[in-house]
Amino acid sequence: MIVASYSVRIVSPFQLGLQDIVHDTLEIAWVGYGRLGAIIEGSHRLLDAAHFDVVTPRTRHSSWSLEQEVESHTLHLFADRARVRLASGTYPLDGAIRAILRGFPAPTAPRAEVERAARALLAELEALTAPIEVSLDERLLRVVWSLASEATAPVTLDELARRAHMSRHHFARAFRRALGVSPMAYVRRLRVERAALLLRSTDRSVAEIALASGFSSAGRLSEAFRAQFGATPSGWREEQRAEHIEQSSR
Repeated sequence: MIVASYSVRIVSPFQLGLQDIVHDTLEIAWVGYGRLGAIIEGSHRLLDAAHFDVVTPRTRHSSWSLEQEVESHTLHLFADRARVRLASGTYPLDGAIRAILRGFPAPTAPRAEVERAARALLAELEALTAPIEVSLDERLLRVVWSLASEATAPVTLDELARRAHMSRHHFARAFRRALGVSPMAYVRRLRVERAALLLRSTDRSVAEIALASGFSSAGRLSEAFRAQFGATPSGWREEQRAEHIEQSSR
């Protein structure tokens, strides 16, 4: 047996955390869309559609979504480390490896089909040399991760800049350049995602969810929610419930 497990998940900032993971398998991780930040043996990495990660057995690592939504692929292999001489880290996703990963069978495909793709991938991995540096500024990543655990707490741009040990202006420019949005827009996005999770999974009122998600009022939540999802919190909740009922009745 080569394949230990293979999964494809759609993850948001509230579905991946900073837990350190260690396992005995060779892990290949790539994304269909979106970006993930990762720490592999203390090295800060950025995983996007142009790069994939290799994590060798017994290597400590963790990851976190940097986007509103990320399609995350994780393949675990029982591989001979003497034959596959890889270092943990980020590698370019191009050539034959790109073709294999982009066309990798679904987790529900016949086991033999997944095994064939895994063997083809291992054959290509053997030719790789040292990983490349594709990293976020560690100061920015530290702020992103602090927001992930404290997104509902009051925060200002000045406070975030202090966490990054940067000037306000430099921090705001660097953050937008790295993540595509301003720091405060990123905070709002995290809070709206938190609200969406509570709307979908609880019966709490919109006002309660607003306060639990870091908004000062239901009105503030509704304004931000409509901008991100194109619907009011109540309307979106009803749509989600109707969709769930329809899927359950099939």
